[in-house]
Amino acid sequence: MCIDYRVVNTFIKLSNYPLPLIDDLLIGFESAMWFMSLDMASGF
Repeated sequence: MCIDYRVVNTFIKLSNYPLPLIDDLLIGFESAMWFMSLDMASGF
């Protein structure tokens, strides 16, 4: 069985969030007291 989702896709609101610049991220980290890194490579 095949389902055509083109009609459903017309109702989905697309969200465009540009990736932040590395320089902007590093400036934000300067004033942070805590930060963490997550490795999701084996998170499934």
